Amino acid sequence: MRKCLLALLTGLILLSDPFISSANQLEQYEGELADIENQIDSVTERDQLINLVVQENKAAKIVRAYRIATTLNNQSIQTGQTALVGETPAVVSVGEKWIDNSTYAFGGGRNEMEISEGLFDCSSFVHWAFDQVGISLGDRTSVTTDTLKTLGDSISPDDVQPGDLVFFDTYKIDGHVGIYAGDGKFIGSQSSTGVAYEDMTTGYWKEKFNGRVRRID
Repeated sequence: MRKCLLALLTGLILLSDPFISSANQLEQYEGELADIENQIDSVTERDQLINLVVQENKAAKIVRAYRIATTLNNQSIQTGQTALVGETPAVVSVGEKWIDNSTYAFGGGRNEMEISEGLFDCSSFVHWAFDQVGISLGDRTSVTTDTLKTLGDSISPDDVQPGDLVFFDTYKIDGHVGIYAGDGKFIGSQSSTGVAYEDMTTGYWKEKFNGRVRRID
């Protein structure tokens, strides 16, 4: 059902003006998704939280469909994800196995069973990706965004390179972390998508990026 919906939305978008209509509608839906995510960060009532999460999941699927359609219009799609410019470091590409094959779980990804099932939060995914290329980021069971932001060297956002850690102020300062992938994008485990590439140059992630960049040698 999910694939049928995605295909239908993609087809409808491509029938319209690919560079004006799709872009405008994508921006609209990204704004709606950002509004929902901001509400989730502050809501405390259980029923309201459940309703917002349901809305978030629906909005995230629509945004994903529009992003895929936009990528198709630019003829730069690569296995369902935007092709990255230049050489992609292994610590970025290694995580692609989990795209559309993982689930965000706060506190997940800290034992072999959870990893085998693709259950990650943002910091455990980053830890896993670096571990795959032989770089230890400390104790897996206690990794957090707060431990990761102290590692490596501080880099100016203007000098960010693929493989650098990028941080975002979401539910708290440095509440989210991902791995910069180049071309204004990062790969990470997001609550609405699981492991996926996201665009830092527009919408929610542009707004939340706090300028913190750490380079792991």
